[in-house]
Amino acid sequence: MLNVTNNNLEGPIPSTLENLRAVQFLQLSHNHLTGQIPTFLKDFKLLQNLNLSYNDFEGAVPTTGIFNNTRPISIAANKKLCGGIPELNLPECNTTKSKKKNSKGYLKIVIPLILGIAGLTVVVFILCHRWLRRQRKGSSHNLIENPILRVSYHSHFKCTNGFSEENLLGVGGFGAVHKGCFDHDGTTYAVKVIDLFRHGASRSFVAECEILKNTRHRNLVMVLTACSGFDLQGNDFKALVYEYMDNQNLENWLHFSSQEISEIEEIGG
Repeated sequence: MLNVTNNNLEGPIPSTLENLRAVQFLQLSHNHLTGQIPTFLKDFKLLQNLNLSYNDFEGAVPTTGIFNNTRPISIAANKKLCGGIPELNLPECNTTKSKKKNSKGYLKIVIPLILGIAGLTVVVFILCHRWLRRQRKGSSHNLIENPILRVSYHSHFKCTNGFSEENLLGVGGFGAVHKGCFDHDGTTYAVKVIDLFRHGASRSFVAECEILKNTRHRNLVMVLTACSGFDLQGNDFKALVYEYMDNQNLENWLHFSSQEISEIEEIGG
């Protein structure tokens, strides 16, 4: 439902409204809207009620789609409207040559624009559909269905004890990784806080998000969610939240520390 009644809106109905093809109730009455009634409204298959009354629309009323019945539409107090189905009792439209020329010029602009918007909408729908399919297949964690994954800066700050040293797991080229724990169920996670003061850190964050959302491997920790907001000082804050693995880090497994080497030598000696 979209209801903008009594808002003193002016000008024509924008063409971008065509993207709302799932709308069922559209209320635009008691404004100062002008121009013709957009023809794309007749193509809204789910539209059940359309109220355009008490505006200043002009020109012909469509005759198909929702306009084929007087019950679901209201166009009262639009004195410049004409045509439509007979039940509306509107005057006939005066079709002059000049109006035809203007309409042809208008269509040359509007039709490519509508086709471009429609094409872009289709592409976005296909990409979103594929992304959702990959998410369902590759992960049991759904960010929309699982509200605990929507973690703010304040939650991270609390769960990591203020990003303290005792919770520090490691430091990389563009940030530090801390260990955190959710309050409500005790789930442990790892959060990589991006150091945005480093040159290229923002681009690295975006690139990492793009790569990790499309990458699934049994030897890679799963990315649970991303966080973008502001810290307590009002600075930008960006972080990635991972599943926590308690086997330390790869560097410790590849390169033993001096203390560990001494312990191994003692055992072997």
